[in-house]
Amino acid sequence: MGYQTLSISLEGGRALAATAFQSDAATDTAPQKMVVLMHGWGADSQDLVPLAPMLAAADTKMAVIVPDAPDICSANPFGRQWFELASPDLASDIIARACRDGVPIIHQMLDSLSADFGVASENIFLGGFSQGGMIALSAGLDYSRPLGGIYCLSGGWLTPHQSIAQENSLPIFLAHGAIDPVVPLAMMEASRAALLSAGLAAQSLVRPAMPHSIDEAVIEALAGFIAKNG
Repeated sequence: MGYQTLSISLEGGRALAATAFQSDAATDTAPQKMVVLMHGWGADSQDLVPLAPMLAAADTKMAVIVPDAPDICSANPFGRQWFELASPDLASDIIARACRDGVPIIHQMLDSLSADFGVASENIFLGGFSQGGMIALSAGLDYSRPLGGIYCLSGGWLTPHQSIAQENSLPIFLAHGAIDPVVPLAMMEASRAALLSAGLAAQSLVRPAMPHSIDEAVIEALAGFIAKNG
């Protein structure tokens, strides 16, 4: 399939633009596994699309879906956002509520992708970078159907008091840079502790010299996480 543009249907006639990638070796092979990779605040899908071949390299039966967030970013009209960052304090109730308000769109996206590609929800890995990873945790944990796993890169769990519909055995992967100046490492550490308190054990990776970004070691670790649990 290589790269392909698609439209993901949502309720109310809305849709998300997205890019899908599957190895060219799988041109005539329907995907059996799916990775959803959501971008950060103020970016768009093209920011992460180059990572798709790296994630799919070892599995020709896996599709990587990189969607655009639904709304134009309030601070960057050329980028998009999954929810409004109305406070500089990522731990604030305002941010948590905004994140929760964005959850239904993620659920609708998962429903559409599962139906359109014929991939069972338990074979879908939901995650993203920064804000994309944040909403992946909030939306994935209370998604009504079982997921294959959730991952959050340079983000955190903003809604630790939410309801959780997933099993305690759900695979979760967290990765963060030790010198991240945007989302401090402390947020990942607090998220890991909160997940553990909720009965969910997360695999984690800290990159000593990595700022707010995704390096090759993180991609390799994420690919390994997906392969192990898929």
